[in-house]
Amino acid sequence: MTTEQSDNANDGGSSPGLVVRIASLVAFLAAAATLAGFGARWHWLCELTAHWPLQIAVTSALALVALILTRKWKRALLAGAVALVNASYVVPIYLPLRDASIAEPTCKVVSANVQTLNRDTGRFLDLIRSERPDFF
Repeated sequence: MTTEQSDNANDGGSSPGLVVRIASLVAFLAAAATLAGFGARWHWLCELTAHWPLQIAVTSALALVALILTRKWKRALLAGAVALVNASYVVPIYLPLRDASIAEPTCKVVSANVQTLNRDTGRFLDLIRSERPDFF
């Protein structure tokens, strides 16, 4: 080994390899957790992985950036797909698709816990008349 090669080996030449390995491991583990989450109805261990879509989306996105910067396109595709699948569960919660100011039809319901020994029905009937519920 020449001195130039040994200098290149010691100046961080293995660092991109380590980044690729860590980002690849993150992407593969995130993919495994995402796939396991789809089996949540069949086993409780799979169900445990279904609770983390935000965290899996963020870590997959970080792995995606690292893999794109190191030009590992196939692994980046996996990380991107995992990030998109998990983000599709989280994004609608934080970014609603419709405007909340638009008035939508509502349904008014009145529920009452009725004690059969109570013969004073007037207050309940007054409540129904004043509220005008669709269902009671």
